[in-house]
Amino acid sequence: IGRLLGDEGKGSLLSYLKQKGWALKLSSETLWRGFGVNVGLTPLGRKEYREVIKAVFSYIEFMKIKGYPKYLFEDASSLSKIDLENLEPSASANRAAWFAKAITDYPVDKFLERNFLLSKYSVKDFNRFLGYLRLDKSHIIVSSKNEKTDSKEDIFGVEFSSEALGSDLISGQTFDLFTYPEKNKYIPDNFSLIEKEKKIFDPIIKSFGNSQGRVAVQTDTSLGLAKSSLRLHVMSAVEHTVRNKVLMDLFVKAKREEQREWAYPINEARAFFMMSPLKGDEMEINISGYSQRLVDIFVDGLKNPQTQEEFQTLHISNSTFMDIKDEYKRGLLNIDELVAYSRLALESGGLADSKGFKWRDYVVALDTIKLEDVQKFGLDFFKKIYVKGYAYGNLKSDSVEKCIQALFSVTKAQILEESVAKKKEGQFRVVPAGKHYSVVVAGGNNNQAHLAFYRLSDWSIENHALGLLLDQMVSQPYFSELRTKQQLGYVARAGVSHQSGAIALTAIIQSSETNSKLLHEKSDTFIKGFLKEKSTTLTEDEIKPFKESIINELLLVPNTLGERTNQFLTAA
Repeated sequence: IGRLLGDEGKGSLLSYLKQKGWALKLSSETLWRGFGVNVGLTPLGRKEYREVIKAVFSYIEFMKIKGYPKYLFEDASSLSKIDLENLEPSASANRAAWFAKAITDYPVDKFLERNFLLSKYSVKDFNRFLGYLRLDKSHIIVSSKNEKTDSKEDIFGVEFSSEALGSDLISGQTFDLFTYPEKNKYIPDNFSLIEKEKKIFDPIIKSFGNSQGRVAVQTDTSLGLAKSSLRLHVMSAVEHTVRNKVLMDLFVKAKREEQREWAYPINEARAFFMMSPLKGDEMEINISGYSQRLVDIFVDGLKNPQTQEEFQTLHISNSTFMDIKDEYKRGLLNIDELVAYSRLALESGGLADSKGFKWRDYVVALDTIKLEDVQKFGLDFFKKIYVKGYAYGNLKSDSVEKCIQALFSVTKAQILEESVAKKKEGQFRVVPAGKHYSVVVAGGNNNQAHLAFYRLSDWSIENHALGLLLDQMVSQPYFSELRTKQQLGYVARAGVSHQSGAIALTAIIQSSETNSKLLHEKSDTFIKGFLKEKSTTLTEDEIKPFKESIINELLLVPNTLGERTNQFLTAA
């Protein structure tokens, strides 16, 4: 029932709500002794929330009429078996808590199978539980910033108003608006490994086509899992500007919305296709899941099999675009409500990176952008591109090559020279000697914070290793001095990061009482004193335990494919 109500594919409840312009998001879940449906309303949906409620109950009535087709059960049963047979290791505490809860629901000697597998196909049970979803058993909550209220609860002072639900709320239902999802063609049935030997193979760097791009590939079959992931970092000849960064964000958001109905069965099949905006001239395309379907998913994502729309084109209605734009703008303006150190972390991207901008500049640019601007940007972006890639798991380089060739073929992109792409990368912005930059942030909370970057060196493997050592040495003393002894703030962290081609020491501290100027002075005094002292007094015996700790951590092989992929990405 939850899977059907929460479906995001063609003919679903969410598809209908989006067509009406009432919602962009919907989820459903089993609660303790209950069931929940959550709808993210658009401004129009808030005005028409009664129609949204009517649509939810219309879909419930549709399910009563349509019943429970056996192919839906077979899909769900196949996936539950796949999940059990390909269960990855996890942290012991998490697994113990999960299993302990499951044991309270099922017999101890059968809980693992009962917790995962579907035991029988039962239309009778489907109808029985569906019968509980009635208006007279419902509690409906509508929330937004501008609700009219007449009451206040006692503990937290939350303001609210309430009214009884009348049966006329769901009168005049129609059922011909909906269809069930089709049988899921992306569910895998082949879990063979590409290499007979179960081990982590040496990584290779592979160049593709006529300098179309370079991909780092590492085959790993040691866990016995037929899973893999591929990340393609796409760089374009367009310029990285404030306007193009906003256009990139909007293009990706709109493309995700356009592909939502297609992508839902892919996510259901334990696979993942995702675009992420990076900069105005960069995006990332990420696919992961069971290896059998991965190339097919990538190619389908480039040319949607339902609509035959090519990846660089955008086909959404202007009303949907305006809803996306409104949601994006609200997300930007909500940054003002974040706690101070989170605000500074976001602001730092526009200060430390030579290709960074301030988020408020995005708001200004956003107001002038129309749907046709985003459509044109998509076409311009893919005129000339260069691809950097990272592949890990049960995957060989020929599969990666098929994906890259498909990307260039579908988008009809020309090749951006690698030397040009290299020049477009951001650099760490150095403050001139004797100067510093201050950012005054006025937000919706009463905290103050200080954030500082101390550039140490250009990035290299050796300098990265030295940075790891300094990170281990400085974090505890910084916290102990500024948080514990001086009690300047309840957030106090120092460590080493690598960004924009540089190694930097970062210090951040937040307080509800101490002003940011004093936070800066105290933090800066400690950092400079610490570095000066260690530069003259540090001994090999003092360094040795830190080195051993770091080496042991680096040599530790993670026990899940996701963790190994992230470790490989960091190294690559």
